[in-house]
Amino acid sequence: LMVERIKGSQMIELHAAHLSSVEAGESFTVPVLAFLTAE
Repeated sequence: LMVERIKGSQMIELHAAHLSSVEAGESFTVPVLAFLTAE
């Protein structure tokens, strides 16, 4: 799995289909921003 190879990553299961950033907006955006802004 990619999560095992990317330092600081975590696996999050979203209850969405093809447009997860739209269908599960906050559940998608919050962890993505946290990962991208982590040091």
